Amino acid sequence: MSKREYVLSWILIVLAILATLYLRDEYTGVQAIAPASLPAAAIVPSVTIHDPAEYFHDVTILAESAIVYDVTDRRILYSKDVDTVRPLASITKIMSVTAARELIQSETVTIPHTPLVDGPLATITAGEEWLPRDLYAYTLMSSSNDGAEALAQIAGESCKCSVVGYMNHEAAALGLTDMHFNNPTGLDVSADTAGAVGTAKDVVEFFVYAYLNHPELFSQTIVENHEFVSLSGTHHSAVNTDEITESVGGLLASKTGFTELAQGNLAILYKTSNGHIIVCVVLGSTRDGRFTDTLSLYERTQKYLND
Repeated sequence: MSKREYVLSWILIVLAILATLYLRDEYTGVQAIAPASLPAAAIVPSVTIHDPAEYFHDVTILAESAIVYDVTDRRILYSKDVDTVRPLASITKIMSVTAARELIQSETVTIPHTPLVDGPLATITAGEEWLPRDLYAYTLMSSSNDGAEALAQIAGESCKCSVVGYMNHEAAALGLTDMHFNNPTGLDVSADTAGAVGTAKDVVEFFVYAYLNHPELFSQTIVENHEFVSLSGTHHSAVNTDEITESVGGLLASKTGFTELAQGNLAILYKTSNGHIIVCVVLGSTRDGRFTDTLSLYERTQKYLND
């Protein structure tokens, strides 16, 4: 190797190290997401001259915990009690459906004959055959407990493992030490035990992870209703449990949650007109308050980014 080649090789090594340090996550209290998995807009911070506190200081919400996170600028715009562990309710299904997507290898799936959870309210039936992608979308959009349970059973057969165990492993791998799953639905286990728990910051982390790796899962969570047809020919008219899909511009993904322990939860991920990727999470609101809380935070975020 010539002296010139030797010097050039060291220059390249130094530049690689500097690039790695520059792209390393700079979240304020939020766990790191691998920069290679982020869209270009999320890697390069934009220039923001305003202090977000000026726009959120007087906002009033019912939620016990809430966070607005700018993925593009890697900055928390608003936070309220974001480190308190709370019940997640059906926000759990983001993780359970993501786990199913990563474990199920077959081109079609059949709803198991073992008892599910919705009883007389069941909207899918044992023996019904589906395309996996449709069952994923249906489960998230309509927040189907039977869908989540069926996918967990199918995925468990595929991997010969506990899907709930896999979900907890994934949470640990993301560094979410406060997040824990007891079932794939998020339904309360008992009067004092939630189906899943985590912090608002945890939800931001695994929501972004799920969307960046499997955006197709959320294709129907951004519309008000959709007609699904299983391979068995059964029509399923699904209504989105998120009531504000038409009120959030650039919506990319959403998931609701509600149980007696959790009360009203909602997580949304959207892209603004000026290219920012934003995640908003509210936990511990009311059934209706989760929507008004989210819209209040959405409107303040829009003003902050557009001023």
